[in-house]
Amino acid sequence: MSATSAVISVAILVASFILAMASFYIISDETKQTKKTYIEEVLSFVTNFIILIWIGKIVFNVSTFIKDPIVVLAYPSHSSAFYFAFVISLLLVVRKVIQKKVQLALFSYTTIGIVLLASFFYEFMDLVWQDNTYGWRYLTLLVTLTIIFVVLNTYLSKQLLSGLILIIWGTGQWLLAMTLPFTTVFGYLISPWFFVVLMIIGVVLMFINNRKQVTS
Repeated sequence: MSATSAVISVAILVASFILAMASFYIISDETKQTKKTYIEEVLSFVTNFIILIWIGKIVFNVSTFIKDPIVVLAYPSHSSAFYFAFVISLLLVVRKVIQKKVQLALFSYTTIGIVLLASFFYEFMDLVWQDNTYGWRYLTLLVTLTIIFVVLNTYLSKQLLSGLILIIWGTGQWLLAMTLPFTTVFGYLISPWFFVVLMIIGVVLMFINNRKQVTS
């Protein structure tokens, strides 16, 4: 990846999340204070995720890092660093939920909503500026998911909607992975098993939601 391409990718990523947060603020029917609080939580989550990706780069290239740290830090991250960041971030979220620092329903709803919208903006800009010929299929999936998210936003509980989106998202991405040479998430090459994990998380969210309804 050339320096110019790297700069463009970073610019697209940053712009995508800014647009996503602004769009989510408009779409969400939560109170202004709730939206502000959880958008800040997601911003913190994304920031930590990026930091963890950098840590993952070092962890998986520790020998090279010791010899020449600049090479490791300057080189684009591999999917291993992405998985590392995902697992650690997920554990940190679970810890926050257990400690009741965040509500699972609102956090999952806000996070999935913003990441979904950011993915849409990222893929759209990547398709336009980077001429990614494989991007239109994933973009179609994201458009469909965004429509579902917006339409069902006022009809389903936040957690149920989050679980449903993850299941459809994971299934759609898995199907794309079976038919395309490769699949990406924010520019990272992602293996099909990761999308199965997303589906499982979606099922867990829906299960927890149903359990709450039964016990309430």
